[in-house]
Amino acid sequence: TVIVENLFKEIPARFKYLRTESTEYRKVLETLIPYFLIYPNIHFTFTHNNKQIHNLPKTKDTGSRIREVLKSDFTKDMLPLFFDGEGMKITGYVARPEYNFNKTIHQYIFINKRPIFDKGIARAVSEGFSGFIPDGKKIPFVVNLEIKSSLVDVNVHPKKEEVRFMNPFRVYSAV
Repeated sequence: TVIVENLFKEIPARFKYLRTESTEYRKVLETLIPYFLIYPNIHFTFTHNNKQIHNLPKTKDTGSRIREVLKSDFTKDMLPLFFDGEGMKITGYVARPEYNFNKTIHQYIFINKRPIFDKGIARAVSEGFSGFIPDGKKIPFVVNLEIKSSLVDVNVHPKKEEVRFMNPFRVYSAV
């Protein structure tokens, strides 16, 4: 159980950088959602101001967890992804082409179940839909890439949100 209350109340230097309660709440939720998605085998309960926001029992079905967490029309009939070869395994779900957006929303990438963002992987997913969606539009997806740790460097960014692949073109073409 993790409980966060009055985190910077006694540290004025940090407290003054907090935004509004709703902004901080949104940032916490943005941090947690990837973990809700990639770990369907864990029961998550998320409460805010004594109100239960999420109660996500453990499940073996990643698709149902995605539908339960993202609660959007595009989650109803997402297409499963699967690739196994060249030293990597890719699993996940991608929205159908009719669910395309101008902004990059609901794009979740995981490397060995670690949430990251990689423009090359996001671009590879979009290119896979290039004949089906207008140029510049974005498709929602959840992609988990399992790869040997020796083939990826996670020490690029202090928050470990960026990675570098030993052979990025092999990864992008697999996606």
